[in-house]
Amino acid sequence: MSIWKKKFTVEQLNQKFKALPTMMNHLDMDCIEVTPHSLTLQMPITDKVRQSNALLHGGASAALAETT
Repeated sequence: MSIWKKKFTVEQLNQKFKALPTMMNHLDMDCIEVTPHSLTLQMPITDKVRQSNALLHGGASAALAETT
């Protein structure tokens, strides 16, 4: 049994989310896999998501987890 009410492809999800002014867009997140039981996103580690000491910012990690 699927957790989704509708079937989506990765392309459909990315197209839908790229059209909205969201954190997903700002941090360049992309959907890379959708299955009947999961959704997987990725986010590039760039200066947008690094702390001043070059480590990944915890807020960016939280944004990725919350968006997923």
